[in-house]
Amino acid sequence: MSVKDGLPDTAIFSLAKDKTGYLWIGSPSGLVRYDGKGFKTFTDSPTSTISLDTTEAGSVFVDSQQRFWIGSWGQGVTLFDPSMKRIGRYKHAANQENSLSSNMIQTFFEDSLGNVWLGTNGGGLSRYNNESQDFTNFTYDVNNNKSLSHNRVWSITETKNGFLWIATTDGLNKMSINSPGNFVHFKHHSKQPHSLNSSLVRSVFADNNDKLWVGTQVGFGEFNVNTESFVSLMPETGQAMSSITCIKQGKNNTLWIGTQKGVYFFNSLNKQFIPLVNNKYNVFSYNDIRDIIVDDSGVLWVATRYNGLIKLKIYNNVFKSISTYINDSEQQHNIKIVSTIFEDKQRNVWVGSSEGLLFLTAKSERFKLFDSKGYFSKYKIESIVEDNHGVLWIGGSFGLYSLDKKRKQLINRNDLMIGVKSFNITSLAWGKHNTLWIGTWFSGVIKIKKGEISYLQHDEKNNNSISGNEVTHLYEDRAANLWVSTVNKGLNLVNFNQTSFIRYQYDKDLPESLSDNQVRFVFQTTDKNLWVATRKSLDKLNYTSDLFEHFVVNDNSLKYNFKSIVEDDFGDLWLGTDVGISQYKTKQNYFINFDESDGLKNSTFQIRSAIKSSSGVLYFGSINGVTAIDPAHFSTNNHAPNTAITDVWLNKKPLKQYQFNQHKPLTINYPLQSLKIEFAGMDFLDPMKNNYSFYLENFDEKYNKANYQHYTSYTNLDPGRYVFHVKSSNNNGVWGNERLIEIIVLPSWWQLIWVQIIGLLMVMLLILTWHRNRINKLDIQKHELENEVQKRTKELLLADKHLVDAEKNAAISGLVVGVAHEINTPVGISVTAASHVQELVSKLLASHKNKTMRASEFVSVMSDVDEGTKLVLRNLQRASELISSFKLVSVDQSSEERRLFNLNEYIHNVIFSLSSNIKEANATVNVDCDKDIKLDSYPGAIAQIITNLILNAIIHGFENKQNGVIDISVEHDDEWLTMEVTDNGVGIEDEQLKRIFEAFYTSKRGQGGSGLGLHIVQNIVTVRLGGKISCNSKPGHGASFQLKFLFNPQ
Repeated sequence: MSVKDGLPDTAIFSLAKDKTGYLWIGSPSGLVRYDGKGFKTFTDSPTSTISLDTTEAGSVFVDSQQRFWIGSWGQGVTLFDPSMKRIGRYKHAANQENSLSSNMIQTFFEDSLGNVWLGTNGGGLSRYNNESQDFTNFTYDVNNNKSLSHNRVWSITETKNGFLWIATTDGLNKMSINSPGNFVHFKHHSKQPHSLNSSLVRSVFADNNDKLWVGTQVGFGEFNVNTESFVSLMPETGQAMSSITCIKQGKNNTLWIGTQKGVYFFNSLNKQFIPLVNNKYNVFSYNDIRDIIVDDSGVLWVATRYNGLIKLKIYNNVFKSISTYINDSEQQHNIKIVSTIFEDKQRNVWVGSSEGLLFLTAKSERFKLFDSKGYFSKYKIESIVEDNHGVLWIGGSFGLYSLDKKRKQLINRNDLMIGVKSFNITSLAWGKHNTLWIGTWFSGVIKIKKGEISYLQHDEKNNNSISGNEVTHLYEDRAANLWVSTVNKGLNLVNFNQTSFIRYQYDKDLPESLSDNQVRFVFQTTDKNLWVATRKSLDKLNYTSDLFEHFVVNDNSLKYNFKSIVEDDFGDLWLGTDVGISQYKTKQNYFINFDESDGLKNSTFQIRSAIKSSSGVLYFGSINGVTAIDPAHFSTNNHAPNTAITDVWLNKKPLKQYQFNQHKPLTINYPLQSLKIEFAGMDFLDPMKNNYSFYLENFDEKYNKANYQHYTSYTNLDPGRYVFHVKSSNNNGVWGNERLIEIIVLPSWWQLIWVQIIGLLMVMLLILTWHRNRINKLDIQKHELENEVQKRTKELLLADKHLVDAEKNAAISGLVVGVAHEINTPVGISVTAASHVQELVSKLLASHKNKTMRASEFVSVMSDVDEGTKLVLRNLQRASELISSFKLVSVDQSSEERRLFNLNEYIHNVIFSLSSNIKEANATVNVDCDKDIKLDSYPGAIAQIITNLILNAIIHGFENKQNGVIDISVEHDDEWLTMEVTDNGVGIEDEQLKRIFEAFYTSKRGQGGSGLGLHIVQNIVTVRLGGKISCNSKPGHGASFQLKFLFNPQ
């Protein structure tokens, strides 16, 4: 990776990894962050989302507190907190003892006590003091033999006994971290064989086993901290290793050693070297190595001085490429296009290639040419099968051949294909019933059983024939059904003893149909699921519904053209494609895709060219030989990646890095036009294959479907609190923990609640002030004009009252008319009786005043008064009952509330409210209902049903009929209530009966009928009460309405 890949410079001096998983890169052109998607450079530019105070950042270090130390070569050090907010910048000041000792920073190190040490060029060693935020410096003093041996410090490490080891230009130094300042020096002495091999020590490192390794200007060795002796080590070749620039820990007991001439892999147990240098592995175009780091996913990162950044994947290649074969003369030749692979019962693997027929025995490791005469090399072998007798059948563009069990005699069997247009065979299948199935390119399917030949071909007039004659693949499942794939006519199914086909084809109006009509391969797994490889996806057939479930690789950048399917011993599917090999994890439901970057020598695989051998090894044929995979020894990346939010853009402007982190919410002012969030999975083995899933809490309903998209955008978010969730998986589908960031969109000032409350109060105050002013003005006008317009005012007030009353009572005007008539009689009687009582009392008072009252007169008057008051009381009680009934029914009819009520009493109240209409029609209403039925329902709905049905009977059923009778009967069980409303009216004609519940249908059109009464009843019963209604009627025999609804509707 160099400048063309996004790096700002070809020189890389240091590497570091933080807790999140970012790779940080120190370069002379700025600080660089790698997130798997690309590089982002931070400089001293004001537009940089991390603003450095220096023009370069050659040395980068992340301490245990996740603080970032950025060292420069001449401009000092800048320190950032974990959110990349600057803590401070430190430079050397000649007159300040506790300033940084030098502005040229060589290295950083953190000891076991949490102290951060800086190695400089020219200023020796500096220790950062956290509390005072200054430095304690240790430098070379010519007059002090216990001072630092040289002021250029290259490297620092610590052993478990509490000693720091400092590599300098003039020797290795040892110092206790508990008593800093006293240094012990170790240098090269020519007369001391166990001294260092050079005094210029450039690297020192204490490994996991507390062994101390030292790299000098001339080589590498181990320093025994107990005996204080040095042993020089070098590769078996004896070739000098050149200047050692860095030593880093590998897995277990291994080290990675960087030199000015490449990289060495070192096993500390057996002291063996593996050189990654240009004379062995052509890895580096320039060998000057500056730093090395190994990340959690097993990637080795190498910083070079002139060749940018090198990424090495360290793994055992599980893909074995077989690209050559030998002929009878033991001469080796390249295998090119492999069109089919087959394993016989003797465990020999047969390959049809562009070079002819090849085979691999169970004991051999190399393919050998079977067709020594070169006959098949002139044609294309498409398919190989074996019958019950061990005979191989070979099909291709040449037609059909058989090879005997002893693999000696090859026979042309085109005599079995007489009558077909072409001998071009594409696929063969041997059936369980000793049937040879032959798929051809132009002639459909040929069936050969016991010498009988049948031709199954497409017939335009027969929908039960095969859908097309261009066959791509034949497959017989465990039930002896033959599946026939075609080029562009879909998939066909036929049983071994039948000739009619069932077709499965793509239907644009049916998403669960076959995904595409170009079918490449069919395969049945051990769990009896049928899988179909098409041009667009991997399909699985649901045997019950005869529909397909589609499985697509989540990679929009590549077109995965599935061409073959095999199942391994662990139940997973392996698929050959145009862009590599895909593994489908059936239990976890995800794909893992492999290409050249994963060790494949070639990524273009052929149709029908894949098998699982009896040993469990998978073979895939490609355009450049055969690829073998042993799933039992297949190692995968199990590193669960952290997910990082890499960038946030507000209204198309990037935020500073410290403005968003998971420890505090991101606060945004409204209006928010756009919010873009970028993220990355911190697994760098194959980052382009990392998957992401995310959602915005309080906005999205759920996680999106996992895909490769590493950003998302939102527009016009309303004020409120949101939480963005994102998680990532590595290239092997291993998911890490989700990353959260809280987002608070603040409302504008006018959206604040207290502002709205104040505004509302101000509006109310203005209205009140205006109202009071208006009232005062009206009062003044009233007093001024009272005498002149008193009569007019009373008339206007009365008219106003009438209008208000009319408006208030518009909704129940129908009930008022009837109830008013009923109330009029008792009220009139009460008024007359009250007037009579008043007269009697007045006379009695006059007699008493004149002192002419007699006892008999008093008794007579009081008797009359008693009768009068009783009459008034009875009629007022009658009026009160009418009003109460009217109030109950009218309120219920104008309300949609649900409550508990007595059904029998309520039915009588409704009838009572309609008594005027009933009397006017000279009708009678009878009720048969249990007095103890209590409903938790909608009384208004019940009232409207009964009202509409009674009025419907009066208006339509009792027209020109006297003495009409309406019977209402009610029955119920625990769940349902049944009501029947029957009248003895004129009945309903059959044609009308079919339409009585239709909206706007009426037999009184033009006579006041709206046609909505029974339609409303039906809606109330079915929708509100969850029931049903029907009507039975014959002309002259009345009508009967049957209602059934839930006893307690939900």
